[in-house]
Order: sequence, then structure tokens, then C-alpha cells
Amino acid sequence: MSAAAGAASKARILSEAQAFNAALAERNKAYLALQTAMAGSLTTTEGLAAAEAALDRAMATGAITEAEQTVYLERLNVVTGVATASMEANTAATLENAAAAKLSSRSVTELGIVMGELASGNTGRLKYSLAALANQTGFLSKAMGAILSPIGLAATAIGGALAYDIYATYENAKQSTEELQKLS
Repeated sequence: MSAAAGAASKARILSEAQAFNAALAERNKAYLALQTAMAGSLTTTEGLAAAEAALDRAMATGAITEAEQTVYLERLNVVTGVATASMEANTAATLENAAAAKLSSRSVTELGIVMGELASGNTGRLKYSLAALANQTGFLSKAMGAILSPIGLAATAIGGALAYDIYATYENAKQSTEELQKLS
């Protein structure tokens, strides 16, 4: 082999070795990035995106096998499902808090009106303001829901029967008293 051919062969081998080392370093870097991303915070959108990008890069460089990729994907899917459920619960709680805050401010306004009417002695308008306050606080809807439930209907019927019995007893006593006064 000539010296020129030997030098060309050495240059080719050196070039292949450098390419192999660069690819190996890239694989190791991708694998380390994947491990770091999977060990990091997977509860945020950014953390999940970083883990998915690291998984794609590790697969592209050959740092992991398809079986390992499947395991990582299953883990990310579980975390994504938990994160989605958490975000949905957070959104629902935020909406409930916003609705409660709106209701609370309306209730406070109506309570101020009731206090103003009491202070000014305007008792004629008080029944309307109290009804509006009960409506704003949700008391009326809760009361109606409780009354219209099976237990509420039974309690209402018993209360009504009791009220009728008391009224009938009162009327009988009144009538008896009137008759006694006529006789005396």
C-alpha cells in the first residue's frame, strides 16, 4: 500500500471515528436530557412539553429503544391525564369562586339597602328589600329546593296540618267563648 493510500485510509478511519464519537456524544446528551426532563416537573405544561421534546430527540438519536419509548410515552400519558383533570378542576373552582364573588357583592349591596331602610324607618319597603336580599344570597332557591324535596314536602305537609289544627282549635275556642258569653 502506498503512503498516500495509507494516509487516506487513516484519514477516513479518523473521520469515521470522529463521526461515531459525535453520534455517541449526541445520544448520551439526548439520553441525559430525557432523564432530566422525566425527573423534572411534569405537572406543568412547560415540563410536559420539555419531556416530550426530549423523548423525541432521544428516539431520533437512537438513545432509547422502541420498547423504552413506549414506557416513557405511557408515563407521559398518565401524567397528561392527571394534569388535564387537575386543570379542569382548577377551572371549575375558579368559575365557582367568580360566581360566589359576584353573588357576594350583590348581596352586600342589598344588605346595605336593607340597613338604610331600617335606619330611615322605611319599614314599608323592607319586605321588598328582604325578598331581594334572600334572592341575591340564593336563600330562596335553596329553600325552594329543600321544600320541594321528598323530605321537605313531608315536613311541609306536617307543618301545614299542624298549623291548620292550631287554627281550628283557636277558632273553636273563640266560638265557644262567644257562645258562653251569649248564655251568661
